[in-house]
Amino acid sequence: MKDQLLYVAGRVVQAVVVLWASYTVTFIILNLLPANPIDLILHARGIPDGTISGPELEAVKHQYGLDQTPLQQYFTMLVNALHGDFGTSYMQGLPVSQLIAQRLSNTLVISGLSIVVSFIGAFLLAFFAAYTRHDWIRSLINMLPTLGVSVPSFWIGLLLMQVFSFGLGLLPAVGTEGWQTLILPTITMSIPMMALLSRLLITGFEEVLHEEFITTAKAHGLSYRTIIATHVLRNGALPAFTMLGLVVGHTVTGAIVAETVFSRQGVGMLVQQSVENQDIPVVQGVVLLAAAAFVVINLIVDLIYPVLDPRISHIRKGGGTMSISITESPVLGVAIPQPRHHVANRITGFITKRFFVVLSAVFLAFVIVSSAFPQLFTRIDPYKTNPADKLLAPSAEHWFGTDQVGRDLFTRVLYGGRATILASLVSLSIAFFGGLLLGVIAGYFGGVLDALFMRGVDVLLSIPGLLLAITIVTAIGFGTTPVAIAIGIGILPGFARTTRSQVLKVRERSYIEAAKVNGVPVASIVFKHVIPNAIGPVSVLALLEFGSVIMAVATLSFLGFGARPPAAEWGSLINDGRSYLVTSPWVPLLPGLTVVLTVLSITVIAQSLKKKGNL
Repeated sequence: MKDQLLYVAGRVVQAVVVLWASYTVTFIILNLLPANPIDLILHARGIPDGTISGPELEAVKHQYGLDQTPLQQYFTMLVNALHGDFGTSYMQGLPVSQLIAQRLSNTLVISGLSIVVSFIGAFLLAFFAAYTRHDWIRSLINMLPTLGVSVPSFWIGLLLMQVFSFGLGLLPAVGTEGWQTLILPTITMSIPMMALLSRLLITGFEEVLHEEFITTAKAHGLSYRTIIATHVLRNGALPAFTMLGLVVGHTVTGAIVAETVFSRQGVGMLVQQSVENQDIPVVQGVVLLAAAAFVVINLIVDLIYPVLDPRISHIRKGGGTMSISITESPVLGVAIPQPRHHVANRITGFITKRFFVVLSAVFLAFVIVSSAFPQLFTRIDPYKTNPADKLLAPSAEHWFGTDQVGRDLFTRVLYGGRATILASLVSLSIAFFGGLLLGVIAGYFGGVLDALFMRGVDVLLSIPGLLLAITIVTAIGFGTTPVAIAIGIGILPGFARTTRSQVLKVRERSYIEAAKVNGVPVASIVFKHVIPNAIGPVSVLALLEFGSVIMAVATLSFLGFGARPPAAEWGSLINDGRSYLVTSPWVPLLPGLTVVLTVLSITVIAQSLKKKGNL
């Protein structure tokens, strides 16, 4: 009992520390804002520069706490935040807590519904994948999560709007009033989460089917249906419970996109508008609430999970932290009876294992070459307007049609691919080399450095990645380069953690110990032995993350934080064209389809290489 109380107390203290550190990180990032907050406030009030008197200016500074030093602001805002006061909006002059409260219910409704739909849908997919005896059905189901994680949520929303609102006229396209307005935003937010959860559940069910107790159950004559219902579903679904914190974090960023697409007056749209206006207090307030939700949910999961799964035991370590160990090791390699291979199974196997991989490689090669050298595929100026040719449908002359000012859309997509892919590579480079540096330092030297590193990673991971990137963009400004930097920093913790875990393994090897004993310089050991042996898994992560980074760049560009017009980026092309979804649906949908196929191709290739052991 005493150990349990100490564990609970330790986890609560750790959660409080992570939440405090999240506030600190957010405060530091947002106070790097190049613009003067006073100028932003005066501009919002319509007061021209230099027309306000000294006493009036001091009064404005005092109202927003800008007459204090940064350190005073830090502690004042921290104390106020503990009492639910997140400051005053620069743009609207209203308390941030009031603005959030006015819109929170709209966001909570679609967030809660999307979580429920995601878990139910993922559970059903995983159940059918485990229950079916037909390989071709299982293969098709296993393909769905890959497709789901490859489609940007904003494009899902536009596609649903085109089909069910403008095409069939069944559901409203925008608005907040009425239960019908909940359906499309909920589905938009659910599909990416459902894909992630179903992939985890399918893997969990497959692992349970290979457990020793499943073989024992079969030996006792239990039917396959009974085994699935009694053992597989419960034990295989438990790991998905640990994803609840991640799912809650995803709903925050998902709400920003969904509410922007469907014009819902929620917290997500409030964030999007506040970032555009660099309204620091509002952005900081929402980030703190999101981090608090993430930390609290993870704390609850950590405390409840051992009760749900008796195989988990908490062993108290020094300093009040805990490690989780599975007392019943899974026994893999038990043969599961497979049905006879029919012609359909062989055809499906060929398609899923070879045809799609080859097709993906060909398409990805085309995207890379055409983005790097668009002049090889088109001689049309991507910026040349021709009002007489505006909104032309796709044809032999204009493969993707034309946009609202008569520019060739195919050409714009090629040039937009250059900007988007280049930004994605910059993001990956920042995450790769930054994560490699931090992971090597923390893993090799250990001690205090390692402890600080892990706490720092926990803090950054407590803020949803896309929301962290949005926070950074708020501070450093808009454009392709700021977006690339923001996303790179947002995904850096994952690369650093992967590097650290590999370095911890490498540093224990005998040749590393021998090098230390022989007096080999630390730099030589690190660069000749540690990094070469640890860099492989980090490179794997870079390839696996490439598609996700492209979607993140496109998402921030779609939200209006990327390059300014008339520059072309995939996300901005889709955003510019969504106003013409009713009359000219190809304008937003074809650039979006390009993003989907590119990300899907990367995912298929990466998964194929991983299965073959090349990654």
